[in-house]
Amino acid sequence: MVASARIELVSALIEMVSARIELVSARNGVVNARNKAVSARIEMAYARIELVSARIEMASARIELVSAPIDVASARIELVSARIMVASARIMVASARNEAVSAPIDVASAPNRVAFAPIKIEVYVPITIYARYYENKDLLFREISR
Repeated sequence: MVASARIELVSALIEMVSARIELVSARNGVVNARNKAVSARIEMAYARIELVSARIEMASARIELVSAPIDVASARIELVSARIMVASARIMVASARNEAVSAPIDVASAPNRVAFAPIKIEVYVPITIYARYYENKDLLFREISR
């Protein structure tokens, strides 16, 4: 009887140990399931990050697509501005040429303006007389002014 009680006790201990083993394996199964769920969440987060980065790239491409006509328009404006600057430079060159051409005429007509100033007759007659005798114009005008 004692032996049978011991056998029952040992078999109960074996059942208890086997129950603990099953409990541990069940816990391991739960832990594995949790790990799988966590890894699935991590993979889902990576997928979301990739989706966001793809959206960002798409938005960047759209911005570049929108900015391309603006860049072309800006380049056209710069080209027109350069053409205007070239035309302005040509006008300035032509103006300088006109002034260069008119400068000798102004110099040549200056004595006439002085000679035909307010007193035309009094100045005109001495010029014809003194012009024969004075080669130096300064002396001629000094004589006329006396």
